[in-house]
Amino acid sequence: MSDEQADTETSKRPPGRPKGSKGKRRNADRDPIHKPMRENNDRAEMYEFIPYEAHDKFYIDRDIVKSAERDWGIALMWVALEVLGKPLDDFVAARRRNHWEEMRKGDCEGMFDHLGHRDGVIKVENMVLMRQPIEVQAKARLYEKRQAAAAITNMRQSHATEGVDVKGGDHPSALAKNRHRTSYEEGPKIPD
Repeated sequence: MSDEQADTETSKRPPGRPKGSKGKRRNADRDPIHKPMRENNDRAEMYEFIPYEAHDKFYIDRDIVKSAERDWGIALMWVALEVLGKPLDDFVAARRRNHWEEMRKGDCEGMFDHLGHRDGVIKVENMVLMRQPIEVQAKARLYEKRQAAAAITNMRQSHATEGVDVKGGDHPSALAKNRHRTSYEEGPKIPD
């Protein structure tokens, strides 16, 4: 047996404890360093609990959007400049071709400056607030409606003339039965 092994067996202290700690006494009768809050009533009475509430960084009040449409004649949209570090140059260029332009600090009497601006442009993270004249916006909406209606009309025509893409879907008896019934159901009421 070596001297170190004999030394550890005779001391009978658990491993990891320093020498001399077996017989040491701690003073448990001392006052605590920090007083609990319930004893210090002044702090507890002044404390007001504020719960965490998530908020949307990109939120613009509907009234502000409507006032921008009414007073300034512009439509607003957040546009991504990049996704996962990859710039969306073509996407932003297509927006600019359709008369979208960046909102700058001080535009609309500084109505959107509270959102944050970098380099004079209203920007939050990698999104920029863009505006478009209402007249151009109305033409774009009409174009989108025509495209949606044309897709439905094309589908109905193809089902009536070519049939459905299943075995026997182009048989004359199947083509005679292809009907698209439409009905209108009122959606949920959205409060103002």
